[in-house]
Amino acid sequence: MLIRYTALCTLLAVALQATASDVPTPGEIAARLGGCKSFSADARFEVWLPNAGDPVEYSILLLSSDNGGADTLSDFDYLIDWTLARASGELKGFSAYFGGNHYRYRDGRLQEYHYTENPAPFAPDGDLRKGVQRQAQFVDLLPGALSDELRIMEADSSYTYKVSERNGNVTIAGNQSINGNEVRTFTYSFSASDGMPQRLDIDTNPGQISEQSMTVEYSYGNVCRELPRSEDALMALYPDEFAKYRQNDFRLEKLLGQRLPEFSVQDINGGRMTHHKSDVFDAPVVLLLLDSGAGNPGAVLEAVRNSVELYPGTVQPVTAFVDNRLEDVEGMCGRPLQGERVLYGARALARDCGVTVTPTLIFVNADGVVKNYIQGMNKNLGDEVLEVISNLK
Repeated sequence: MLIRYTALCTLLAVALQATASDVPTPGEIAARLGGCKSFSADARFEVWLPNAGDPVEYSILLLSSDNGGADTLSDFDYLIDWTLARASGELKGFSAYFGGNHYRYRDGRLQEYHYTENPAPFAPDGDLRKGVQRQAQFVDLLPGALSDELRIMEADSSYTYKVSERNGNVTIAGNQSINGNEVRTFTYSFSASDGMPQRLDIDTNPGQISEQSMTVEYSYGNVCRELPRSEDALMALYPDEFAKYRQNDFRLEKLLGQRLPEFSVQDINGGRMTHHKSDVFDAPVVLLLLDSGAGNPGAVLEAVRNSVELYPGTVQPVTAFVDNRLEDVEGMCGRPLQGERVLYGARALARDCGVTVTPTLIFVNADGVVKNYIQGMNKNLGDEVLEVISNLK
């Protein structure tokens, strides 16, 4: 009997080990997701907010495609079209990425980013995961993004999880803890046959006042839209949004003779510099837009300051960096001139002025009207600035 019992236990252990080995690891699931060449699905997204009686509900169309590794900014192109159900009526929006171009629309505002015009938003601090193409709403629901998350999960000791397989689905259930505090619990379900996501359940800050619970349910077979791979194709899908809300068609040359757009930008000394469109200035303004990581901003700033000091009259110098990090600006701006305002985080101001490259100088008279501009750096920049200031009326 003992021999038979021992043999039975051995067979059972081998069977259990074989069953366990058949359950894929997060890395293996990630490989299947990352290998998805073309993806199309509908998704129902619900999020329960603190103290809310009902969930916020989105209906989402998800399209993505592997771009073969030719794009260094993202392994996949995508279109995400969403609809938010509200008592006051539906709210619609979309996000799209392809070939170094990112577009997002929401609440009557169409934003667009083009790597060839400004690389910075695609990899802030050199991190692609912080780029606009990976931070758009619902991107994390796409196979390529889920693949990256599962690889991180398998390699990061802050995650604890268990993988199981049942009823044709592979489920990963677990939590993430940072400094001993549970910050996230999750249950992800994927199809055992093709590896595609079926359902995601996520709780952030569980047990806290700020706790949020999210559920995503995927469905397949109903999508008949093609993934746009060009701006023309995207415009054909959303003609009204591009016709009514596009801002990128506005260029600096169109600002001549117009009032300087309103802005409110942070000052390196604290506080903000705020200008309303109807405001006037005490003196003509020399507005210099700079990026600490583009061109030779130090040389440009020196040339402009020298010209301002040589001018016998009075002007108001304003140096506005598009950089968001104060430390980047402080290391570049040096010692300001008497009365000079040095600002940072001025990307929205640059956009509203139609500025697509830095350095750019905008000359504004005391009435707040834009009279001239200079773009780029050249060896005669100081002389040009002094000439424009002298003719500024």
